[in-house]
Amino acid sequence: MQTSDPAQAKRAPHAILDASSRNHKAQKIAAILSRRLDMRGKRILDIGAGSGHIARYLASQVGPEGEVVAVDQIKPLQTDGISFVRISGEILPFSGSDFDVVITNHVIEHVGLRDAQLRHLQEIARVLKPGGMVYLAVPNRWQVMEHHFGLPLLSWLPLPLASYYVRLTGRGSHYDCTPLSRRALLGLFREAGLSAQDVTLEALRLMARDEMTGPKGWILARLPSAFLRPFMTFIPTHVVTGTPIKGATAP
Repeated sequence: MQTSDPAQAKRAPHAILDASSRNHKAQKIAAILSRRLDMRGKRILDIGAGSGHIARYLASQVGPEGEVVAVDQIKPLQTDGISFVRISGEILPFSGSDFDVVITNHVIEHVGLRDAQLRHLQEIARVLKPGGMVYLAVPNRWQVMEHHFGLPLLSWLPLPLASYYVRLTGRGSHYDCTPLSRRALLGLFREAGLSAQDVTLEALRLMARDEMTGPKGWILARLPSAFLRPFMTFIPTHVVTGTPIKGATAP
């Protein structure tokens, strides 16, 4: 997890670190990316790497000719063999056009408000090579159950009311996340100089196929997009891939 406030991260460590969950997530990310580019030999940046399990899996996909670099403001890595760089804000300590792929998985909601989120994406656009790709996942603001605090409709509220709700229910001192609506997310991508392809339904089907057992998973993996789209407003997570827009000016 990356945030503009290191002390805040220590107060509210939302990172998920268990190997099983992270390996499932890594397989989904790799499946989505590999449908769009050849992973072998690529240089990948994993922002907010957490336990490092996703980075380690991606390293197995890029092979010995590739490289995965993990960054985070803390170092909870539970894996070896991954290059790690500590950061303290949105600015990435790399030169421009340095990576083929950037992963930002459930990070942007923790970096701060809109200006910080835009800087996060602008930095990603800066370090991506021409034709490179970003994979981003972020909680949907309009999700019914906010998963960080387990409170219904929490992210629907203005921030002061959301923080009051968190305190009232004894879940913490304040609400420290900024989930995004689909419209706001796509707008940030454009402003940062990144194209955007919404792959949420693709990610949902992969999750249903690989992580859900029984008839529920079987049915969800096979439902046509026309049936699922009306529910997109309330799907818990947005997943978007993007590439630098040719001719866009780096920040």
